[in-house]
Amino acid sequence: MAALDTPLERGQALAIEGDFAGALEALTEATTEDASNAKAWEATAQVLLAASDDQDERSAAKALVAAQKATEAAPHWAPAAVTRGRALLAARRWREAAAALSTAIEMDFEDLSLRDEARADLQEANELRDNESTGPQERTLQINGRPLLTTSAMPTQGECGTCGAGQGPAAGVWEASVVLAMALEWNQTTPKNVLELGSGLGVAGLAAALRGGDVVLTDLSDVVPRTLQRCATHRSLVDAAGGSVMTMAYDWRKAVPADIMDMRPYDLVLSADAIYRADLLEPFLRALDAVVGAELLIAHKKRHRELDDRLEEALNQRFDVAEAECHPLYASSSIVLWRCTRRRQQ
Repeated sequence: MAALDTPLERGQALAIEGDFAGALEALTEATTEDASNAKAWEATAQVLLAASDDQDERSAAKALVAAQKATEAAPHWAPAAVTRGRALLAARRWREAAAALSTAIEMDFEDLSLRDEARADLQEANELRDNESTGPQERTLQINGRPLLTTSAMPTQGECGTCGAGQGPAAGVWEASVVLAMALEWNQTTPKNVLELGSGLGVAGLAAALRGGDVVLTDLSDVVPRTLQRCATHRSLVDAAGGSVMTMAYDWRKAVPADIMDMRPYDLVLSADAIYRADLLEPFLRALDAVVGAELLIAHKKRHRELDDRLEEALNQRFDVAEAECHPLYASSSIVLWRCTRRRQQ
């Protein structure tokens, strides 16, 4: 290959030759030199999409991040908008892909064939969106190369998310638990001793176990049988990952059970959408005071401004709090992910 002047040119040439690893290295150099280089970000997204397959969720997520950076740098540049739509399509976010591609085809195109391709992509996105089932169904998250079964349904019944009528909040998988589980995967978190508060079906805790953690799932006694059933489904996968999982009953309104206290310190405490009513806040905070060791990772769904503010204020009084990075394919505008680190005693 003849010498080329810029990292972007080298990356584009290497991509054409099929050297995706070399292309990504050159394009990373280009975006490092200039974080607002829309062409480099768009080319990065294209390479990641070309190098990935249908099961390569991490590459699809990285492609979406790169495409979003390209559209932020050049909001009216049609190729970036089309690539973002394609990245959303690869991420199986059909509705968002359709919306993005609909916007893209209204832009000015230098290459009219790209507009025709975008129209075909839009038709595919619309068909996939229309064919997608609206009812609860099993879907699979990939954690540490292993499947974690969950339900695709998200909160629909008042405050109780995916609960079926009359089944209570633990009857289904809440959106925040998926956000938390996939954040563990995206950030390559490898905790050893983990406690989850308000586990429900245990999606976040099982994700930690599939990443090799020794995990204790806790919830009310009438929820525990459902949690145990879900754990049994994943037992062999957890064992193969070098993790472990057990389930215990714990009502925050009462003292922490001795068995849970005896297993301290916990490297990481997990909580997903535990505070959906105001009366749960004080018991939850008492539980945190008792069990949190080094770190708490909490995914909170914003519903009531006053309650949201009270929770954030209480966490800041106890911990050093920072927003944690979510998996790009599973982030939600209504869910905040906080990483809370216990302050050292002075």
